Formats: sequence, structure tokens, C-alpha cells
Amino acid sequence: MSDVELVRVILGLQADIAALKRMVAGNLRFGTVKKVDHDTKRVQLLLSDANGREFLSPLRPWGEIAGNEKSWRPPTEGQQMMLVAPHGDMRQAV
Repeated sequence: MSDVELVRVILGLQADIAALKRMVAGNLRFGTVKKVDHDTKRVQLLLSDANGREFLSPLRPWGEIAGNEKSWRPPTEGQQMMLVAPHGDMRQAV
């Protein structure tokens, strides 16, 4: 492998590592409930990015108990919640 090829491989690995760090950093986020839509069973959270800048999440479904058990305990404004976003993708978050 030539020096040029080795540099390309290293640069590619650095880019891959940076992308993985971004994905892992965005997997779990903690925020405050700003809006609750009871009709669609979705919630919007106030979150912070890595620089401390606040932003609103998209409306996302909240978790409920599953199986034979039934419950209706919607979140309330001001409540703290955890948002799980696989690979840091807010479109998949719950």
C-alpha cells in the first residue's frame, strides 16, 4: 500500500469515527416536555445540543405499558423525559 493510499484509509477511518461519535452522542437525550398532543399521543421536548443550545424535538410518541395491561398516563408539561433516538436520528425517536 502506498503512502497516498494509507493516508486515504486513515482519513476515511477518521470520518467514520466522527460519524459514530455523533450517532452515539445523540442516542439518549434528556429534556423537558413543552407540548403534549393527547389526540395523537405525541410529545415535544425541549432539548440541548452538544454546545448547550436549546431546540425543540419533533412531536414523538411516548412510551406506554404494553401487553394485557392498559394505562393512560400522558406526560405533563415541565416533566423530565428521556428520548431514545437510534443512531441519533430524531425521526426514529421515542
